[in-house]
Amino acid sequence: MRWRRPSGLLVLALVLAGLLGLLATLQWQWLGQISASERGRMHHTLRRQANEFAEDFDREITRAYFWLQMDHVWLQVDRLAAQTTPAKPFEGWFRTSPYPGLIKTIYQVTRAETGDLRLARYNRQDATFVSLDAWPRELEVLQARLAAEKMTRPLGVDVRGRKPRIGLGHVAPSIPAIVIPRPPIEFRRESRAGEPIGFELTIAVLDMDYIRRELLPTLAERHFTTDVATRPDSAAPAPGNRFEYRVAVIDRRTETLIYCSAEDSAQCRFEEPDYAEDMLEIRVRDFNRFVVDDRLRPPLPPGEASAYKLSLMRRRAADHGAKPRPRADGPWEVALKHQSGSLEIAVAQARQRNLVVSFGVLLLLATSIGLVLISTGRARSLAARQVEFVAGVSHELRTPLAVIRSAAENLADGVVAEAGQVRRYGTLIASEGRRLTQMVEQVMEFAGIATGRRQLDLRPIDVQGVIDDALAACQPLAREQGCTIDVDLPSALPTVVADAEALSRSVQNLLSNAIKYSGSGAWVGLTAEVGNHGRSEVRVNVTDRGPGIFAEDLPHIFEPFYRGRSVQNGQVHGSGLGLSLVARIMEQHRGKVTVRSEPHSATTFTLHVPAA
Repeated sequence: MRWRRPSGLLVLALVLAGLLGLLATLQWQWLGQISASERGRMHHTLRRQANEFAEDFDREITRAYFWLQMDHVWLQVDRLAAQTTPAKPFEGWFRTSPYPGLIKTIYQVTRAETGDLRLARYNRQDATFVSLDAWPRELEVLQARLAAEKMTRPLGVDVRGRKPRIGLGHVAPSIPAIVIPRPPIEFRRESRAGEPIGFELTIAVLDMDYIRRELLPTLAERHFTTDVATRPDSAAPAPGNRFEYRVAVIDRRTETLIYCSAEDSAQCRFEEPDYAEDMLEIRVRDFNRFVVDDRLRPPLPPGEASAYKLSLMRRRAADHGAKPRPRADGPWEVALKHQSGSLEIAVAQARQRNLVVSFGVLLLLATSIGLVLISTGRARSLAARQVEFVAGVSHELRTPLAVIRSAAENLADGVVAEAGQVRRYGTLIASEGRRLTQMVEQVMEFAGIATGRRQLDLRPIDVQGVIDDALAACQPLAREQGCTIDVDLPSALPTVVADAEALSRSVQNLLSNAIKYSGSGAWVGLTAEVGNHGRSEVRVNVTDRGPGIFAEDLPHIFEPFYRGRSVQNGQVHGSGLGLSLVARIMEQHRGKVTVRSEPHSATTFTLHVPAA
C-alpha cells in the first residue's frame, strides 16, 4: 500500500491540538498556584480581621479599666483635681468613651475595720456612692470569693477550670464585670511622687444587652462586612448577606453563644471554625496605645503636657533559663466560618469556577479552530465542486453546440436536401437549443436566488396549471428517452401561494432528473395530494424506478454542485444545480422538499407547498 503524505490542513490541526493540550496543562498548574496564593491571602486577611475585631473590643475593656481607676492621679488626668470625691473620674469615662453603654453599673467594695465587706453603688445623677445593705444576685459569686480571700491578694479568674492570677485586675466572665483593685498600678509624676491611698475595689458590670445589640454588631460591621460590588474574586457572599464570614462570639466557660452575625443562630454553632481569636481581656501592655492618647482624653490647657506614663516592670526569675509564662486564654472568643461552609470550600469553589471559565475559553478556542478547519475543508470541497461544475457545464454546452453546428453546416452546404431530412435536422437543432436554454436558465435562476436578486412573485395559483406547464416542458425529453410519465392527480386541488414560474421549474427539474437518471424506456410517476402536517399543504410527488440514491449521498444531494457516486459512475451528464435550486425555491415558499430512496429501488421526491 502506497504511503500518502498527510495534507497541510491535517498537520496544522494536529499542531493546534497539541498546543491546546499544552495550554490546558499550564492553565491547570497556574490555577493551582493561584488557588494556593488566594488561600494564603484569605487566611492572612481573616487573622488580621479577627485580631483587629478582638483588639477593638479589648481596647474598650482596657480603656474602661484604666479610666475607672480610684486613684487621685486619674482625678488630675480628668481635670477634676480640685474636687475631693473619688467618683468623679467615672464621669470622665462616660463623657469621652465612644461606647458609654458598655458599663451598666459601677460598685465599690471596701472592708471595714471589723473585716466586714461593704458595697456601694455609683449614682451618676449626683456623682456619689450609695451604700447597699444587701449584695445583688449578680455579685453573689464574687462576694463569696472576696469573703474567703484577703483583699490585698489578687483575685483569680475561672477559665475552663484554670485559675490564673492576674495581679493588675481582671475580668470576671461569670458576671461579667471588670474587677479593679486599688491601687493596681503605681503611677509616678515627673515632678512629685504619688501619695499612698488606702485599698478599695471597683467593680464595673458590663451591659450584656448593649454588647449584643450595639457594640458587637458595630465592630462586626466595621471588620467583616464585604462590599460585593468591589470584590475581584468570586467568593463573595450571596446577595442579601453583607458578611463574607459567619461571626460568632462565644463564652468559653459556658459555651454560650453571645453574638451571631446570621439571622439564624444555629448557623453560628460550628465545631471547627476557620479561625478563632481570644477576647474580653485587659491588655495592660497596650496601655500607652489604648489609654495614653490625646485623642481619647479630655483636652489639656494650652502649654500643659501629659505628665503620666505607665512603666511595666518584670520580675527577674530565679532560674534565668526558665521559659516565660504563656499567656492565658481569654474568657470569650470570636470564631469565624466562611459562608460557603469553610474557607477551604470557598477556595475550592473559586478554583472550580476559574477552571470552568478557563477551560470554557479553551473549549471555545478549540471549537473555533475546529469550525475554521471545517469551513476550510468545505471551502476546498466547494472549490473542487465548482471546478467540476465548470467542466460539466462546458461539456454540456459543447455537446449540443457541436450538434447544432454540424447540422447547420450540413444544411448550409446542401448535404441535406430532402424535406424529411431537413425537418429532422430542424427538430434536432430545436431540441439541442432547448437543452441549452434550459441549462442557461437554470444557472441564471440559481445565481439569482443565491445572490438575492431573484425575488419571487407569491400569489394564489392553481397547482394543476403549474403541473401541466412542467409536463409540457418535459415531454420532448421524455419522448427522446422513451420514458412513460404516469400522472395521477385529484379532481380538485386547493390553491397555493407560490410563484408559478419558480414552482413549475421545481417540478420540471424533478421530472427531468427522474427521466434522465431512469434510463431509456423507464417509468416516472407524478401524483399530488392534500396533506395536513401541522398546516394545510399540497404535496407533489415525483417517483422513478431508477438505480436509487446511496445512503451516504442522501445528506448532500441538495448541496450546490454535488453529484452522487452512482451518477458519476454512470456518466450521466448534469450540472449538480437542479436539486439545490429546488430546495432553495421551496425555502422561499416556506415549504420544503423531501426524498425517500434506497439503492436499486424506487426514489420519490416530494414538494411540500403551503396551501392558500
